[in-house]
Amino acid sequence: MSDGLRARIRAGDREAFAELYESYARMVYNHAFRLTGDWSVAEEVMGDTFLDAWRTREQLEPGDGTLKPWLLGVATNKARNAEVRRQAGATGPVRLRQEPHGGGRDEGGRLLDTGAAA
Repeated sequence: MSDGLRARIRAGDREAFAELYESYARMVYNHAFRLTGDWSVAEEVMGDTFLDAWRTREQLEPGDGTLKPWLLGVATNKARNAEVRRQAGATGPVRLRQEPHGGGRDEGGRLLDTGAAA
């Protein structure tokens, strides 16, 4: 990786972040897979890790050290959250309100227009 990558990422340099991704994506995925044992969840954890890394890039401490511990820490937290959701049975979308009688669908399974604004 190039010198000053950390500073460039903090400044929002997309090319620097692409360099970070190319350097660490496989490692983050492998770490997530070891933690979750599920390739699909590991892919989700990897994507969430880099999304979170981009969103919080300004919190990176200045310096020239490796970003590996930071990324693996984010990935570990994302994997733990995924495991908590799995154990809670929240594998599908969370429903925030009660559906109308009949599930809001007609006989053909199409969604009904209930007239209520979302």
